[in-house]
Amino acid sequence: MRSNLKYVPKEIFIPKREIVKMGYRWIIYLPQEYDELWRILKEQGRKVRVYIEVIDEDES
Repeated sequence: MRSNLKYVPKEIFIPKREIVKMGYRWIIYLPQEYDELWRILKEQGRKVRVYIEVIDEDES
């Protein structure tokens, strides 16, 4: 049973990505390596709340 346990981090840093506005929605294209994370969350029936923090280039 221990092999089924997976760690899901509370915060994930997403590097520069393409952002596209589609009507009233914004689409953020995520790296493919996050596919596993979204699959795990979907299997667990978890809801995801996403926050976006905009920072200046000088701060990073």
